[in-house]
Amino acid sequence: MAISRVNTTELRVQVYNYLVDQILNGDLKPGDSIAESKLASEFNISRTPVREAVRQLAASGILESKPNCNTTVAKWNDEKILQLEIVRTDMENLAAKLAIIYGNNSEFQEMHKFSSACYEAGKNNNIVDLLKSDSAFHMEIAKIAKNDLLYKFLREVHDQIQFLLCWRKDFLISADKQYMQHEQIIEALKKRDEKEVLRLLTHHNRHAFKVDDTNFFESEFFL
Repeated sequence: MAISRVNTTELRVQVYNYLVDQILNGDLKPGDSIAESKLASEFNISRTPVREAVRQLAASGILESKPNCNTTVAKWNDEKILQLEIVRTDMENLAAKLAIIYGNNSEFQEMHKFSSACYEAGKNNNIVDLLKSDSAFHMEIAKIAKNDLLYKFLREVHDQIQFLLCWRKDFLISADKQYMQHEQIIEALKKRDEKEVLRLLTHHNRHAFKVDDTNFFESEFFL
């Protein structure tokens, strides 16, 4: 497939998005190799934008790149999953605290569209749209928090979460339960009920990943 001749940055973004879709659709699976030369040939471009896209995905933990080895789609074990969920929960709780301070109800109201989109995708069993809508819902809280650095870090975390969930579909909860939890989070944000928001977010994240370490996630560490 040929890509129009545009600048290197735009080419990198297009290759990046192509690889993301390949992974989310299941065409590329954990452990699969990424052949930069083959991609460059398929897109009829130089290897530079391909290499940059691969490097960006590797920096986000989506791909694994080691010296003198093929770049592969990352694999996940239970320890890495738990580490990711601990970081995600802590960062999202911080984002929620800031959103309560800096956000307004019209911004919280906008979150309903992501909640609804997530619900529709779940009901239609559209996994890719479900993952993207769910990520958009959580990233909207980070956006409302109005902290660019926190947003950047959470964006990287959610990129990893999307890929993890596309491989571990057993982690996905029902569309009805997810919608209910999302709506409860929105209403608690509108009420500026920090304690309830943090409780709901922690519960939502823990159950989304089916994390069994109940005592840890229900400790005051996340509240």
